[in-house]
Amino acid sequence: MKTFQKAPADVLDFDVWFDQFLEPGDRLTTVAATVPAAATLMVDSTTHDERKAKIWLSGGSVGETTTITVVVQTLNGRTKQECFAIEIRECD
Repeated sequence: MKTFQKAPADVLDFDVWFDQFLEPGDRLTTVAATVPAAATLMVDSTTHDERKAKIWLSGGSVGETTTITVVVQTLNGRTKQECFAIEIRECD
């Protein structure tokens, strides 16, 4: 699982590509992103185009590492889940 870093005040977007999963002619139709209930990191919004999901995140507490779970559905009825982690750190 990939891990990225952000500071508590950052509001950042993260792209998740699904090119390797999609068959020719298939495309993303929905995206949902979640974090565990106890996390202080927040999913602000999600968007997608035909091949990638964009997840906007904010908040978090220094020292926290949170897994973001992204689930997409496609035009041809496929469902795919991908995860990545965010480590909250102080500014350097």
